[in-house]
Amino acid sequence: MRRISARRPNLFLMELIAAILFFALCSAVCIQIFAGSRQKAAETADLNQAVALAQSMADVIRTGDAAPSDQTLYFNQDWQSCENADAAYQLTVSWSWKDLSGETSRPFPLAGSTGTAEIAVCTAEGNDLFRLEVRRNFPHTLTEQEVAP
Repeated sequence: MRRISARRPNLFLMELIAAILFFALCSAVCIQIFAGSRQKAAETADLNQAVALAQSMADVIRTGDAAPSDQTLYFNQDWQSCENADAAYQLTVSWSWKDLSGETSRPFPLAGSTGTAEIAVCTAEGNDLFRLEVRRNFPHTLTEQEVAP
């Protein structure tokens, strides 16, 4: 009988260790899931901001308020406009023109040509967040002063 009572504490300790191990593994998995969801939330917030900036630039291009020239805008980690040295993100606008015959006309669009602006928002390391292509018709030939920013 003594022998049976000596086994019970050992069995209890083994069950306790197994339960602690089980809960430790479950908590490690939960921490990984929460950390991954936080990273995904940050990526989604960056994507939403990139889409908003690209759409805003596309609206400016469509209304004709922006000169049709290549340009790059820089933004810090909080998506505030900044200088290149402090940039975490950049928005780049690249233009190309095709005239009525389909030939590329550079450096200025000719009358009746269609300009295509590619708007790219990427990180400072060059990883693309969002790209958008916008077309705009130019009914008249632009001069160098109209194109210069």
